[in-house]
Amino acid sequence: MTWIESGLKVASDFVWGPVMLALMLGVGIYLTVGLKAMPWRKIPRAFRELWIGKRPEGQGMIGMLGSYIVTFGLIVFRITREYFG
Repeated sequence: MTWIESGLKVASDFVWGPVMLALMLGVGIYLTVGLKAMPWRKIPRAFRELWIGKRPEGQGMIGMLGSYIVTFGLIVFRITREYFG
């Protein structure tokens, strides 16, 4: 059993080691340059919408959190219905 654990440790160290760190850093820099630093430019707006939020207008409108809860509930319902009959 120890040879399985040692093999998994070697594989884990390789997968999550410096190679993966360099790959993730490289992809992040590539996407940041390719998107012209859009994620960094939009941070103030994102925090403003996160804390202040958008106010729904009109009757029958729900906010962002409400729509997320309804969508997540429907996804859970569909998955449980599919797997558990």
